[in-house]
Amino acid sequence: MSEELHTIIERLRQALRGMEVDAFTDVFADDAVYELRFGMPGQPGRYEGVRAIREHMRQGVSGGLAGLLAFDDVRVMEFRLRTTAPAEATVRKMIGASAANDHEALLALYAPDVVIEIPFAPPGVPTRSAGRDRFRDRLEGVRGLRRFERAEVVSVRPAADPEVVIAEYTLYGTVIATGEPFATAYIMVITVRDGLIVHSRDYGIPVAAA
Repeated sequence: MSEELHTIIERLRQALRGMEVDAFTDVFADDAVYELRFGMPGQPGRYEGVRAIREHMRQGVSGGLAGLLAFDDVRVMEFRLRTTAPAEATVRKMIGASAANDHEALLALYAPDVVIEIPFAPPGVPTRSAGRDRFRDRLEGVRGLRRFERAEVVSVRPAADPEVVIAEYTLYGTVIATGEPFATAYIMVITVRDGLIVHSRDYGIPVAAA
C-alpha cells in the first residue's frame, strides 16, 4: 500500500470513529462516488459528489471499516463502506418488509428458532410461539384478510444491550373484504443476533387510520 493511500485510509477511519463530517469529506474529490453496501430502507445506497456525501454524513451514518477502491492525487474518487448490518438495520428491514407485504423477505430476517411473545395477543393468537415455521403459519393465516400499504416509523433505537432494539412504528393498510382502512401502532422489543431476530416481544394496538 502506498504511503498516500495509507494516509487517506487512516484519516477516513479516524473521521468515521469521531463522526467528523468535515474531516471525512475533505479527502473526497468534487465528483467522488460513495456507496453504502447496507443502506437503510428508504435511503439511497449511492451518493455522487462531495456535497451529497457531506449532507449524508451530517444526517448521520453508522461507523465501520473503510475500504478505498480508487483514488487520484490523494483525493478519493470512489469509496465503499463495508460494515456488518447493525441490529437497528435488521429491524428497519423488518418494518419495511412488513409494510411491503413481503412475507418471504420478512421471514428471512427471523432465526429458525425465534421466540415471539405477544403479551396482549388478540383471541386466537398465541401469546408465545417458538420457531420461524410457526410465524410463517400465522402470516399465511392473515394473508387474505388485510394488506399493509405503508409504515410510519417513530423511532428505532438500541437498548443498553447492543443486541436489543426498541422499535415504535405504525402500519397502515386496508381490510381486503371491506376496503376499510386500518392502522396498528406497535412497540416491539427485539433481540438481533448475527443479523437475525432471535426474540421479539410485540405490543400492538389499533389506532384511527389517517
